[in-house]
Amino acid sequence: MHFDLWDTAGQERFKSLLPMYTRDATVAVIVFDVNDPLSLEEALAQVKENSKLPIIALVANKCDLIQNPLHDPLVEEARKQSDLLNVNFFVTSAKTGLGVAKMFDALGTPLFRLSFPLQP
Repeated sequence: MHFDLWDTAGQERFKSLLPMYTRDATVAVIVFDVNDPLSLEEALAQVKENSKLPIIALVANKCDLIQNPLHDPLVEEARKQSDLLNVNFFVTSAKTGLGVAKMFDALGTPLFRLSFPLQP
């Protein structure tokens, strides 16, 4: 199994390169900043653009900066949109590590199953 992570940090200069990086991908982890509604809009556009990938995760990041991430309006909207788009949703903080291991554990199982299907 081959595993690559590409972190473009949402930078505009990488936007045109994303299709090249995701062309042979199995998983897309698309992250937005919980303090930036525009970041969510851009992340949702990326989710839709990568909708053909087998596994997609929408990730609410920087949750250490908000009082109650589970009841934050932007996080709730992201969760609702992820349900409508039928993609995984996670709440994380890259700074504190909150939810990061849980996210990779949850994405690893379906990735493993896709990579190594059970033989009859």
